[in-house]
Amino acid sequence: MKDSIAFLLSFANQPDKVGSMLPSSPFLAKAIAQVAKEYGHQQTIVEIGAGTGSLTSFIKRISEPTSVVAFEQNAHLAKRLIRNHPDVKVYDKSVPCREMNQLAQAGCVIVSSIPFRSLEREEHSMMATAMQELLRKNERNALIQYTYFPRQPFSLQGDSLKWRRRRLILANVPPAFIWTLAKA
Repeated sequence: MKDSIAFLLSFANQPDKVGSMLPSSPFLAKAIAQVAKEYGHQQTIVEIGAGTGSLTSFIKRISEPTSVVAFEQNAHLAKRLIRNHPDVKVYDKSVPCREMNQLAQAGCVIVSSIPFRSLEREEHSMMATAMQELLRKNERNALIQYTYFPRQPFSLQGDSLKWRRRRLILANVPPAFIWTLAKA
């Protein structure tokens, strides 16, 4: 309950950065972790916009990665994440950054909670470009992104990557679509 309150307060202070009033539901978190497990050849799962860790628990339990690394730019949420998941390496910074580039070069599955549809145009464009560049660093990289709309989270540059809509999770507020982006 405390995590939900912390999340709500963060949303109230920065709605364009947090993107939702509540953390992801256990149903959405479990579904994302199951999709991540399909990329079992990857040893590292990188969670971007990890919040308080509602997805992190399911990722660790279901996907069974060698390591989980999380990025959360909101310092208050990052502290909660560290407290809730002391075994996860947490960076309290935004992506792209040097650490994320190193992880992408080695190969990873990126689970993103970035609220692309609520970002301002310039930040949306910068983040979409950064995600595509990270995926292109290693042909085995993949992005798992959820959105509250039935359309692709962002437009692609070039044809080396392809979106695939995976699931609709109705048991989330609001309902969410899970998408993957990987080499075409």
